[in-house]
Amino acid sequence: WAIHLLRLYIEGTMGKEVADTLFRQIDEAIVYSLKSVQNVIINDRRCFELYGYDLLIDEQLKPWLIEVNASPSLTCTTEEDRKLKDRVMRDALAVAVPPGKLEAAAGGVSRTTALSRLSRGGRSGVGGDKGAVAAYEREWARTGGVPEC
Repeated sequence: WAIHLLRLYIEGTMGKEVADTLFRQIDEAIVYSLKSVQNVIINDRRCFELYGYDLLIDEQLKPWLIEVNASPSLTCTTEEDRKLKDRVMRDALAVAVPPGKLEAAAGGVSRTTALSRLSRGGRSGVGGDKGAVAAYEREWARTGGVPEC
């Protein structure tokens, strides 16, 4: 399930307070796990790292942290898996790339279009927009893949 649909289901079946408690506990599990390794996480303004969290929610709606993947696989096995990982990549880029830099790198298109193209490997509909992809690739080569702040 997408996380927002899980929250909607829990709110609808068990109430908003129960959903709020569950999601607060999930947030706490993530924050505490990061705090426990904060001294070994590389802090470099020119890059970011994506972590994959596996949590199990038991019958009492208690979340259990199963594992954290420092390099989660972005390989897709189903259409639903592809949609999920597409959203993950879009969200990661939206957080990691400063406003205006992504649009410039993708040929002046909107941020939404640029994120969409990047999350699909530069493809834009049928046939793609080769000019925008080429502009993005030039900018990537010029900056070494590091957004200029």
